[in-house]
Amino acid sequence: MAAVMDLIPRPIDAEGFAPFGTLLAPPDPGGPSLDHVADIGNLRTNARLNVLITRAAPTPLPLSLGAMERHPYSSQAFVPRVPCVFTVLVAPRAGDGTPDTDRMRAFVSRQGVVYAPNVWHHPFLAVGGPCDCLMLRWDDGSDRDTEWHTLEPGMRLLPPAAD
Repeated sequence: MAAVMDLIPRPIDAEGFAPFGTLLAPPDPGGPSLDHVADIGNLRTNARLNVLITRAAPTPLPLSLGAMERHPYSSQAFVPRVPCVFTVLVAPRAGDGTPDTDRMRAFVSRQGVVYAPNVWHHPFLAVGGPCDCLMLRWDDGSDRDTEWHTLEPGMRLLPPAAD
């Protein structure tokens, strides 16, 4: 990995995010409800659905990135409760199971996202203002619910490009 890596979030789209999970597109105004828009996968029989409501304060950018997380046995969904903007940082797994930071991708989103099980991602970051979200994840209360990986120094998230 290079000594310094700057990531500039680009607008999220279903195709670019597909290797990491699913986007939650809202129904058309006045349109019908959309059923089964994403799978909130659970790979353990003893886990319970954790429904969390969180408020993320805006994160000043640029930001030095310190760690990534993954949930080996569960998807994780973030669904904004009101319109807001947040970043989505994801990385594929390297051959040794750690995040492949050379192929890390950064997106900016205004819609819900569902990380597939075992996907490395950065913790939730609001941009420009607070973001209230509903978070869904299957947990059994053990240390195996979330795994962490410390990143090498020099990785930064820059502000999104102007729309």
